[in-house]
Amino acid sequence: MPSWPATLPAAPRNSAELSSPDCLIRTTVATGPPKVRRRTSAAPTPWSMSWVFTTAQHNTFKTFWTTTLYHGSLSFTMTDPETGNSSSFRILSWTKRDAGNGLWEVSAGVEKLA
Repeated sequence: MPSWPATLPAAPRNSAELSSPDCLIRTTVATGPPKVRRRTSAAPTPWSMSWVFTTAQHNTFKTFWTTTLYHGSLSFTMTDPETGNSSSFRILSWTKRDAGNGLWEVSAGVEKLA
């Protein structure tokens, strides 16, 4: 499994946001509240992360996502911002914006795999 490139910042900027995983199935019934059951115990946990990269780092990130991860279809290992342990993640999508002075802010939808 690929690892987060060593030439990129090891942790996201101060804006790593964790959301609760969606691991439930709701079934509508004729009357009363919907039935709810757990779909799986291994639901991915959604994250929103952002980094500030130099142009060279952004090119490294783009190559990592496009070539190494096949446009995000593969997972990779990275330090979990919450626990500090190595975990498996997948990048779902990303955007970049010019942060000025030759820097780029890259924001990504990421999921932590169980």
